[in-house]
Amino acid sequence: MDKEKLEKEVLKLLSKKKKPLHFLQIAKALNLSKKDRKLLKKVMRKLKKSERVRVVKGKYEYTGEEVVTGKVIAYPGGFGFLEVKGHKDIYIPPFEMMKVFHGDEVKARITEFRGKKEVRILRVLKRAKKDIVAKIAFEDDKCYAIPLDDNAHHKILLSKKDCSKLDQNVVVAVKITRFPGKKSLPRGKVVEILGDPQKKFVAIDVIIRKYNLPTTYPERVLKEVEEISD
Repeated sequence: MDKEKLEKEVLKLLSKKKKPLHFLQIAKALNLSKKDRKLLKKVMRKLKKSERVRVVKGKYEYTGEEVVTGKVIAYPGGFGFLEVKGHKDIYIPPFEMMKVFHGDEVKARITEFRGKKEVRILRVLKRAKKDIVAKIAFEDDKCYAIPLDDNAHHKILLSKKDCSKLDQNVVVAVKITRFPGKKSLPRGKVVEILGDPQKKFVAIDVIIRKYNLPTTYPERVLKEVEEISD
């Protein structure tokens, strides 16, 4: 029996049982050979690590949905996908994307909705960004920073004090002071005013910050550039 098939058989067995089973009970119920019992040990380790089963007093109990760690890939439509090693990318619905930014590393539970796999985010393990480049927008007496990154799906709430001397659409660098929640927008603080996005030097500055391009270079590189220009 191959590993994937054995894993499915174990989950099917445990999901039907109302009480936990010992390793030997699982092996006996599945009528496994000595060779397959060795494979079963690997399968049980994997299922335990992914939290699809838990060990209760030396017995294995089915927990249900798989828990994984992955990287959030955001899309302009407000939805996203979770990039998980060993899995196809898994859909993240918009209401779950409200908790995260593009590139965040998260712990999540894989569930099913209408026959398709989806993600429910349990915890953010690592934030991808703490600083963003954005343009100022005034809406309903409030001030927001709208990220210039195509993958960004959050607008960031700023204080009135931060925006008191700023104009609509001016480009700023913002530090995130509070990350988003399911029902709350992220908050931020303006740390630098970059200027009018129509001006060439501002547009260049935006590109540098957006893609984290270097602004200083080793002396060797500068010397090579000088030689080329000569």
